[in-house]
Amino acid sequence: MNSINIYMMGAITHHEKNNELYKAITWRNELAQELINLNADLCANKFNWFDPTYRYEQNLNYSNQTIIKQNEYYLNKCDIGIVNLDCLEFSPGTLFEIFYYYLQHKPVLAFGYSNIINQPHVKSSITELFPNIEYIIKYLRNMYCQ
Repeated sequence: MNSINIYMMGAITHHEKNNELYKAITWRNELAQELINLNADLCANKFNWFDPTYRYEQNLNYSNQTIIKQNEYYLNKCDIGIVNLDCLEFSPGTLFEIFYYYLQHKPVLAFGYSNIINQPHVKSSITELFPNIEYIIKYLRNMYCQ
């Protein structure tokens, strides 16, 4: 069984600037735990992930170009994007990631809500929209655990 790498997309800087970085971290930790549980159910290391909040504050010491190159490195290394749409309108980095995957024909699974989700460019770049992480895990089990 080949391993699938997941890129966790969603607002970070917006939350950090509002002293709410936990909002960027909490859902990613929840998703990581669900992926660990799914791997355990499968008795295999089927899903791995990249979490851009890991060492986020230390990474701010480097140039913007370095951060973009890190994003591109992991976007290329990963197979599927999972995006929390909350505050998407305040997250140009997340929009970059979504459109990057759209242009590479990689799936983007989304949950949450944004005021711009129905904009044609955004909506057409989302492969599937779900009500929450639990539905994404069910989708991954059904579509990618064959």
